[in-house]
Amino acid sequence: MKGPSLNGLVGDNLVAKAALSLGLTMATERYAATYFGNNTEVGGMLKVPGNLDDKAYDRLVNALEKRHRGPNNAFRPFIGEGGAEYVQTISNAEDAQLVAARQNQVEEVCRWFGVPPHKIAHLLRSTNNNIEQQGMEFTRDALTPWCKRNQQEFDYKLFSARGKNRFSRIDIEWLSQGDAIARSTYYQTMRNIGVYSVNDILKFEGRDTIGPEGDIRIVNSASTRLEDVGANLPDANPADDTNPTPPIPDKNNPDEQINNALTTCFEQVFSRFSSRLSNRLKDYDTVRHTSEERAKFIQDFKLEQTRMLHESLCKPAQILSLASGRETFGAALAQGQAVVEGADPGRAAHELVSNFLKRAA
Repeated sequence: MKGPSLNGLVGDNLVAKAALSLGLTMATERYAATYFGNNTEVGGMLKVPGNLDDKAYDRLVNALEKRHRGPNNAFRPFIGEGGAEYVQTISNAEDAQLVAARQNQVEEVCRWFGVPPHKIAHLLRSTNNNIEQQGMEFTRDALTPWCKRNQQEFDYKLFSARGKNRFSRIDIEWLSQGDAIARSTYYQTMRNIGVYSVNDILKFEGRDTIGPEGDIRIVNSASTRLEDVGANLPDANPADDTNPTPPIPDKNNPDEQINNALTTCFEQVFSRFSSRLSNRLKDYDTVRHTSEERAKFIQDFKLEQTRMLHESLCKPAQILSLASGRETFGAALAQGQAVVEGADPGRAAHELVSNFLKRAA
């Protein structure tokens, strides 16, 4: 994938535009390798008027070696005979600005790609106070635009427009995380205003969730009156006389065993239909829709489920009819429709089976 362009169809070639800068960097590398690999450095030279014969030349060389060579003879005065003059010829990489040129090219290449120098271990001007801020700027200004381009390309090529609502997301949230204190403060604030739950925070930290109770969102209510504190908390042991708990079947009673087996069979069928709507709604709600569109989706889905109930309940209802001696398909279909509308699958199965088997008895 290429980046922005003037026509919006073909992206600019970043490497082509940066060719001069990259070429200068490569040339600097070659020059540095040549400088230190092939250099023959002369520390200085003697300028002697006229030509010396071999004897005079050897005498002069021996005098220089004996008087000035080695650390113990450093900085001794030079005595020039016959108009001899010493000229220093030492050069170094700093004088040739080789070091400065190489440092500048590192920063130049970083500018082309939007990468802060500290990301490639160029810490000349970096401090512990600004590296974290530079890292967040790199995530926001350099990585995020590329992530959005890739996500749009993924969505276009991988997901059908007529299929389930799906979208891709490249997670770079962790690149903006601070230290432990900063993260804890952020999580605490977001949880107190109801944005994150406990499970959300655990997922961000790469840890296991704690179950459905971790999905509860809370909001601090500082304006609650003292007499109202705890008024809205649910009762630990609510009394529900309208929907009593089904009795536990007696395993030693054959009739109870049949009742339990048929109840389990219908409950499994009803549970599948009960969970389908909630799962489909989770997929549907990943994209924002109007309330009318959502209601139309639920209505169409329930009609589809009703048609599927006929096929799924045929065999269990046939077995219940054989056990009770009565036609049970209509009642089973009515209970299944109630489950699609939100009734409890286990209670619906218990009421259906127990009603027909009690009549048969």
